[in-house]
Parts: sequence; structure tokens; C-alpha cells
Amino acid sequence: MAIVVQNKKSKEKFVLLRTGVSESTEEPSSIQKNSFICIAKSDGSIWWVKNDEIEVLSVDGKSPENLLSR
Repeated sequence: MAIVVQNKKSKEKFVLLRTGVSESTEEPSSIQKNSFICIAKSDGSIWWVKNDEIEVLSVDGKSPENLLSR
């Protein structure tokens, strides 16, 4: 199964590998949680990016609209 995503601003395309959450404890009294996704670029390099910077283009070659209209 392949999920193709793209950066909302640059329109660069990636393969989605996984999702994750990190916790930042900059201040002892509060824990901030951030959602990230792990992507692979066309050169095979792996990157973690914020999930709000990415949108899904297709899942197994089908658009999200096609998959959700059933």
C-alpha cells in the first residue's frame, strides 16, 4: 500500500511512511504535543515533517474523494 502526500506550499510529493507524536517539555509545568509524519523523498531520504504542512493525494492510486465516496 502506498500513500502519496504533498507539501501544501511547495507541492513537492512524498511517500508517507508513518505518523508519530513528540513531546516537548520546554517548561516543567506544561507538556506540548506535536504531531509529525515520516515521509520519504524521491531520492529515498527520510524526513519528519509537521502533519499540518502535508495533504494526502492518493492511497494505492485512488484519490481520497474516490475512497470516501463509497
